[in-house]
Amino acid sequence: MNHRILALALVAAACGGAEGEPKEKVPACEQPGNICTWSGVPETAMFAGEGEHRLDAPMYLPQGVAFGSDGTPYFPDFNNHRIREVKEDGIVYTVSGTGMLGDGPIGSSGCFAPTPCDSLNSAWNHPTDLVVDPSDPNILWVSAWHNSRIIRLDISTNTLEWVAGTGGRQFGGDGGPASEAILDLPSSLAFDDRTGELYFTDQANHIIRRLNADGSIETIAGQPRAPGFSGDGGPAIDAHFHGHTDQKADPGSKMVIHDGILYMADTVNGVIRALDLDAGTISTVAGKYTSAGEMELMDEDGYPYMVDAGSVPGYSGDGGPALEAVFNTPRDVAISPDGSTMYIADTKNSCIRSVDMASGIIDTFAGKCGEPGFAGDKGPASEALVNEPFGVSVDPDGHVYIADSLNQVIRRVVVE
Repeated sequence: MNHRILALALVAAACGGAEGEPKEKVPACEQPGNICTWSGVPETAMFAGEGEHRLDAPMYLPQGVAFGSDGTPYFPDFNNHRIREVKEDGIVYTVSGTGMLGDGPIGSSGCFAPTPCDSLNSAWNHPTDLVVDPSDPNILWVSAWHNSRIIRLDISTNTLEWVAGTGGRQFGGDGGPASEAILDLPSSLAFDDRTGELYFTDQANHIIRRLNADGSIETIAGQPRAPGFSGDGGPAIDAHFHGHTDQKADPGSKMVIHDGILYMADTVNGVIRALDLDAGTISTVAGKYTSAGEMELMDEDGYPYMVDAGSVPGYSGDGGPALEAVFNTPRDVAISPDGSTMYIADTKNSCIRSVDMASGIIDTFAGKCGEPGFAGDKGPASEALVNEPFGVSVDPDGHVYIADSLNQVIRRVVVE
């Protein structure tokens, strides 16, 4: 056999044999543990017109991604003031928003339920999070950050309704109609799939609230307008949380519900809290709180007052108990479908941390904590660089999606 024939035979053997079908190599982006850009153009903060492929469609400060029961991904394009959808062929379309900063259609007298507005001609003011209704894949619920509202969006009719919030920025309305309540930077939503009840974090009010079936609103955890850290082991309604406040605040205090437990990133306190929705009790499940002292805030009348400044930020703990770990401004949390793993967006450390829920051990899942940047696509997530991830999500198959916010992309890690 001459050398050329021998070489071809060796190649054929490596590809599955000369007699059989070639064995396809698994693409790098489908190999477990590898990270790849899933949507957006790295380090490009812009807007892409309709009909672009997700890898050619710039976004501006991505916050996260949500999945419908049919697997369709949706995401709030935060600084482009739109809600967008990724079709099965990877093409990106706007399902609501004009790109103009605003509050509904220009000249509209309001979109309060049950009087809907045209969703494609409605303006938004930094939509921050969304969740697909578990009973209807055409219904999206959106936390409209600077609109101070919770909005119901029907993509089958291209309409939206203001469900909660007057548009004011304060606290009020518990026990009454949600449409008459006052919210302050609602940042995240989650359904309890067992009951169909919708919960949201009212970030600048430092509380978690619930929309009841009768249309009323109720605080179920935290003390309104009273930032702090307390309450573990007791009733969640007596606890204190601490989210960022004021107009220049960044979204945080995001949450997820899994099997009757609401997990929330208690952002300024540097910990992950767990609320048992049946028992009504609160606990810390990851992160070590160390008081940073006090800081001065101003009340609505312009008078200063002192509040707890949150936890001392840092980075430590990998390989040990999650309760001994130190985070730097964690903003979001996700749980794998089987409940085995918690993922935490350790935002200011520029990494994603993971907790084995059985052992309670924490490790770094993606990024190199303390090294912001963009690098590593098509390689191991643990060797990549990310830049201040504001969100982390898990799809129905357990794969992890990272809102790599300052890199202006959403990245995906395949999980076995």
